[in-house]
Amino acid sequence: MSERLAKEHLICAFVDPKLELKVREKEPQTLDTALKYAQHLEVFRNAKQRVTSTSCTSDSLEDE
Repeated sequence: MSERLAKEHLICAFVDPKLELKVREKEPQTLDTALKYAQHLEVFRNAKQRVTSTSCTSDSLEDE
């Protein structure tokens, strides 16, 4: 019971509602699994943002 409650508190504490929804869609059974899903999604989101910002920078350098 305490594991389930801790997992719910973790998921509810996410500031980003999209992240909360994506973790809930995975239906994690444990707190550890929920945390791993959230970390995995955050890594991908950060990587995507870096690729996007890098490609924009590359395009602007080519224009000069």
